[in-house]
Amino acid sequence: MVASGTATVEAALAGNPFVVVYRVSPLTFAIAKRVVKVPFVSMVNLIAGRQVVPELIQSDFTAEKIVREIERLLPDGPPRQSMIEELAQVHGLLSARPPSSGAASAGGAIARVAAVTLETMREDSV
Repeated sequence: MVASGTATVEAALAGNPFVVVYRVSPLTFAIAKRVVKVPFVSMVNLIAGRQVVPELIQSDFTAEKIVREIERLLPDGPPRQSMIEELAQVHGLLSARPPSSGAASAGGAIARVAAVTLETMREDSV
């Protein structure tokens, strides 16, 4: 289990399968749902552009659901192997430099994240 935040990126880079968990106050969650418009809360899933790791957020963050998700990932088998492969792809996305020689390639992943953030902000302001 990993709390949502930069720790998910660190866990992804380590390559160990995990489940993202996160819970905030009901008021904070209600406000965030209205303001934040992203398909995932986990940085790993946002970077991948798809769900790589399960997210147990707010009311989904229960002992039963944690056990169910972790039981799928603990033994060797297709679910665990699939997540390991997808985490390796995320690692590659973070370490690969784009082929262009522009400013975004000079800073690697940090510059690319900044560029994506600025683009998203521009799209939201239109």
